[in-house]
Amino acid sequence: MYDASLAATSEREIVETDSDNKNAKYSHTNSKARSCLKKTAKFLFSHLGLVGLVAVYSVAGGFLFELLEQHQEMKNCQQAQGDQQTYVNQLKQTLVSYIQFNTTSTGTDLTKDNMTTAYQKIGLMLIDFRTNVLNITSTYRYEGDDCSEVNKWTFPGALLFAITIITTIGYGNITPVTWEGQICCLCYATIGIPIFLLCVANISGVLGEMFRFLYSKVICRPCHAIKRKRHRMKMKNQQDLHPTHMTAGWTMDDDYNIDTSGSNKFQQQFDDDDYETNSGKDRVTVPLTITMLIIAGYIWAGSVLFHKFEEWTMIQSGYFCFITLATIGFGDFVPGQRKDDPNAGAKLILGAIYVLFGMAILAMCFDLMQEEIVAKFRWIGKKIGIIEDDHDFDEQSQQQVTIQDEINETTTDTYDGSNNTKKQNKISTSRRTPSPRINQVHPTPQNYHASDTLHQRFTKHDK
Repeated sequence: MYDASLAATSEREIVETDSDNKNAKYSHTNSKARSCLKKTAKFLFSHLGLVGLVAVYSVAGGFLFELLEQHQEMKNCQQAQGDQQTYVNQLKQTLVSYIQFNTTSTGTDLTKDNMTTAYQKIGLMLIDFRTNVLNITSTYRYEGDDCSEVNKWTFPGALLFAITIITTIGYGNITPVTWEGQICCLCYATIGIPIFLLCVANISGVLGEMFRFLYSKVICRPCHAIKRKRHRMKMKNQQDLHPTHMTAGWTMDDDYNIDTSGSNKFQQQFDDDDYETNSGKDRVTVPLTITMLIIAGYIWAGSVLFHKFEEWTMIQSGYFCFITLATIGFGDFVPGQRKDDPNAGAKLILGAIYVLFGMAILAMCFDLMQEEIVAKFRWIGKKIGIIEDDHDFDEQSQQQVTIQDEINETTTDTYDGSNNTKKQNKISTSRRTPSPRINQVHPTPQNYHASDTLHQRFTKHDK
């Protein structure tokens, strides 16, 4: 009996040990998975991760829409081509029969139509044929393409379509016609637009900081040199306006400027460092003219590029670049749409890259322009007194603190016997701290107190 209970206890302990080991392994696996997820999320929301995410999302969208719409495009093309050929055959038969009836000698002159009536009937036949062709074009989106190969939903075309969705440009030159493609388009836009906006906001901030640093350290370096020179002249003029104070045969500034022969260089370096410190506190703003030149330069570069590749005029190319970067997207000019061009796919990919980089640069310029406009309005508000200057506010606060700490007064009542009145005398309880310069001229004795006057200090020093 005892042996059975001991065996059961040992088996229970083994089972508990195994369960503890499994729980430890499970928790260790969960911690690893959680750490991996945190690292993945941190990378995805970093600068490089967001750019890579947008690129992968665009390429995946290109493959997805190509897969969904390519077969339907071929099917619609064949159906439209067949219907159009049927209308063409009907028109041929009608015209031949009518012409034969009016030109042969079998009919009488009364049944034959004259020249005016024949023109009218033939015109009505052609109008009817044109109406049928337009209906086929609008129904199947057929434009007389060759149905033996895909014309619209190639991978470059689908990639450009995916990019125009997430950038909210929407040219409209190609659109999904299947219900699967339309539902995927809704879901793709719902997820892709926030990701792209987050990426653009992040990248524009990084580009803005880089360009601001480049502008302040390289482009405006001569401007800073001129301002530094003016600051030195201003400091020198202030020193000339406030000469040294002479007291009892020795100067108050002798304690600090004992060796003036080698202090000029140090003072100049101190002034430069102080100027750089004060100027570094303010955030550098890029002028509006610089940002406008960046936008104009990018549009001009795109105009030259598409003028060379698409054989558009410079005005048409510039018009396309501006409409695209402004996310207006009329769709009247789209790269890579010529059917006889063997490099149409490469031009579509080039247009997609131009759109992505252009949106980031345009967002950067808009951020810089916003900062400059806010700074200008703040400056105007300070000039007309709507906004209080930070420097004046600091001076007022310092003055208030100085006034409160300088004098702490108490009032005492004294009795005036001649007038039988009471007088209130203000007694200052604050103690005046001697200047440290006095300590250099008169060494401080051991029995010196902070409340002693200068005469008491002389007396204790003589003793």
